[in-house]
Amino acid sequence: MIPKTDPTIDNLHKIAEHLQQARLDYIALQSSTHIVDKNRFISAIARKLFSRDWKPQLVTEKSLKSLESEIGAKIFGVVKPGERREFFNDNQSSWFFHQEITDVSHTSRSVTLHYEVNDNGILRVNTLNGSMECVQVAGQELDNFIQATNIYYSIVMRQLYKIDPVSGKKLQ
Repeated sequence: MIPKTDPTIDNLHKIAEHLQQARLDYIALQSSTHIVDKNRFISAIARKLFSRDWKPQLVTEKSLKSLESEIGAKIFGVVKPGERREFFNDNQSSWFFHQEITDVSHTSRSVTLHYEVNDNGILRVNTLNGSMECVQVAGQELDNFIQATNIYYSIVMRQLYKIDPVSGKKLQ
């Protein structure tokens, strides 16, 4: 169990806040003049080529989390054929890991781990093939979880949002 004043919880909350702000900033960017002008140009070309308007797909928080999840899946190693893996931050207190494996006989097995970060520590809600279990995260699992969230944060901020995770400044 982590004491209430443990900086680990504060750090996880800060990571989640920074990710949420990066998502909001990314979404706000799509309404900038440059993107609107670019979309007008693409729309004009689409009208000429296809006799219809082109409408850009809007970036949503859900689509950004999906992109983050693709990045997060890779921090646990290569996703092999027949596997599907996700790892992402959902909000200030929730992280998710999901893995689904389909074997050669097309039998599918899956596990979903929901990590709930609160002032009393981190609770893991485990759903494995339909059964549910709640456990306080401690020891090596806690160390691994903290390491995974830090790696995720660093890679997502750099690759997706083009922000230095240490300084918070935009990358060139």
